[in-house]
Amino acid sequence: MGGRPHESLTPHKILLEKGGSLMSAINEALAYPACSFPRRWENGIDLVFDELMRMVGLVEHCVMRAELLGVAGQSPAALQCYSRSIGIAKHAQEPALVSCLTAIAIEIKALRSFVQFIVSRMRQPAQLEEAREWLAHLPPPPDRRHAFGFEVFLQLEQLGPATRKSLMTAIPLPWWDPTRLAIWRLLASENMRHEVADRMLESLLSVLREPVPSALAEVELWWESSRCPSPEESLANHIAHHVETKFASYLFAWVRLEQARLIAREVITILSSSQPTPAQEKETALGTLRILWKRPVLTLGFAPTQGPEGLIEPGMHMSVLVE
Repeated sequence: MGGRPHESLTPHKILLEKGGSLMSAINEALAYPACSFPRRWENGIDLVFDELMRMVGLVEHCVMRAELLGVAGQSPAALQCYSRSIGIAKHAQEPALVSCLTAIAIEIKALRSFVQFIVSRMRQPAQLEEAREWLAHLPPPPDRRHAFGFEVFLQLEQLGPATRKSLMTAIPLPWWDPTRLAIWRLLASENMRHEVADRMLESLLSVLREPVPSALAEVELWWESSRCPSPEESLANHIAHHVETKFASYLFAWVRLEQARLIAREVITILSSSQPTPAQEKETALGTLRILWKRPVLTLGFAPTQGPEGLIEPGMHMSVLVE
């Protein structure tokens, strides 16, 4: 039941008629408040999360079934399938970065299909209100503080034993970069490792200590705190700048999730309006939203966000066919 749909091309009729047992099993699992799996936490950065891709496969089943139910005119049943997808995303969340990123990817996958579904199948005012209500009851995004606290823990765990393998793993630079070898030699010193670890913890806490109005504001705060140190700063600060995982890029996944939700709400607003929507730009707390309706395609997308040192993060983008 955890297989991916494309492994066996199930005919539509069979998926609708025979897929009920799978949906019942998912409902039974989602009746529990959460799930967990046995982990060998002592493996540190080599920890394996085998279950996550199987959960993604289940979501693909739910999304496919929702689309088929929509075609069959069974909108309430289709919304239930989208709700199952969101429930699976919630159950995928463990206090680890990879779990949270998977949960975000699952929800975005479901939202892309949901947006096309409401455009194609839910155009009446009462239906659009039902879709708006569904969006309003989405659970909060994964906890960023738990996710990144665990990620920093893994990085520090790599610095602890000071073996060649663990230190090289902790330095996210290309193998051919001479800076990588230089940092590895410097980290052979226990005092230097402690200083670098302290710098990494300070960077994380400076970003995650206080709540911010949006995920984008948190990304910008991290970019500000993780800029390349000046020549006058300590060697440990420079090493920590290289050793730190590119947290801002990972944090931007939360921005894309918030952008996807905003796009879904904006599409409902557009469909609810009797006036045609010309090309326009809207300034939001999540960046600049660009809207273009060139029949039969409605396109909504966020402008890229620029960070320090030439880093550019592409914004969320969706195009739907308006029949």
